[in-house]
Amino acid sequence: MKSSTLAILIAAAALATGCANPTRSRNLADPSVTATTLAQQVCSNCHGLTGNSISPNFPNLAAQMEGYLVAQLNGFKSHNRRDPPGFEYMWGISRSLTDDQIQGLAAYFAAQKLQRAPIEGAASQIEAGKAIASVESVRRQEELKQKFPPDKRLAYRIVEVPEIRRARPD
Repeated sequence: MKSSTLAILIAAAALATGCANPTRSRNLADPSVTATTLAQQVCSNCHGLTGNSISPNFPNLAAQMEGYLVAQLNGFKSHNRRDPPGFEYMWGISRSLTDDQIQGLAAYFAAQKLQRAPIEGAASQIEAGKAIASVESVRRQEELKQKFPPDKRLAYRIVEVPEIRRARPD
């Protein structure tokens, strides 16, 4: 009996100190909620705690440029972003964000490290995919050489990338 009472007291103390007011901390209309709290309790539901989304439906925010994130959040807030995910999810979420919260969210996600998702599938299928991509890359390079002969290659130059050659704008 004593151990169950002790367990209940410890759980109550942890709840009281660890989550002072979880409902209020998710209140998007409360300007006193910090950007880090919003990132960890609201944004993380779709974009992951560190901005590395596990769903292809939601983009990774980790390591994005801060200015880009600010511009995107402001676009959602002003309803200038009209893509379906923008108006289905982000218009409502961003409508009450303050400029400080937007800047803080951008800084939070820009500081996170991007974690590449592992390539899934059988090793033979992965190798076959790499071979197709390599052949397609060489085909595209040849196409660009035809489109931009050496005397007219002002906009493109051929660069070497490990295992793949591709065209890159200058």
